[in-house]
Amino acid sequence: MEKEIKRIVEVLTGVGFPESLEWTLQVHLCFAPAKFSITHEQFRGEDHLRYQIWIVRDEETGLHAPAYYDALLVRPLDIKPLNEGVEGIFVLNQQMQLVNWAALLEKGENATVGDFADLQLIAQIVQALNALENSEEGALYADLLRLRYWGRTPFESYAKQGTTHRAAFEVSQRFHFFSDGQGITLDEAYRFLLHRLHEKRLQGLQRTIKEPVVAKSRKGGKA
Repeated sequence: MEKEIKRIVEVLTGVGFPESLEWTLQVHLCFAPAKFSITHEQFRGEDHLRYQIWIVRDEETGLHAPAYYDALLVRPLDIKPLNEGVEGIFVLNQQMQLVNWAALLEKGENATVGDFADLQLIAQIVQALNALENSEEGALYADLLRLRYWGRTPFESYAKQGTTHRAAFEVSQRFHFFSDGQGITLDEAYRFLLHRLHEKRLQGLQRTIKEPVVAKSRKGGKA
């Protein structure tokens, strides 16, 4: 198994993954599964990258090897209100950054006075998000903020699940390893994801913002 692990690590480090994944690989291989996955996270500036690497056993040789990895890029939400009537969005975005949403439920009995202060902040945030929905543009940004900070956390059910909205700040792609063990490097994957996200923003977010305006103008034209 030692040679098998060494080969897997060589393939993964060859595309940019760290050697520190070796221990996780060893643990999984002890169970001799036909297929398993391990995860890795990375930050590039303010960009958050999440990887899920799939290791598959070859039916002929019985040896495991990396098959592909799924990469998810989450970028900071770019808040650009359409007019001055949408107030408080910048401040609200900053407030939501202060809360560790993914780990919030893990506090339990270890919660401190500061953690209870976070609950008051969360209540204020929710109230502000609801207030944004009084306008069409405000409702759009309220949805974006909920998805940006609550998506892929225990509170995702409180966020609207529009795929068009997700296109504003995240994108994912699967990258396969070739038969010779070579693959798309993490640097190459990152550049590809940036390009896809930019393309999706142009095609998705702009259409979402402009459609209500077009609908109003048509209605006015008929009148």
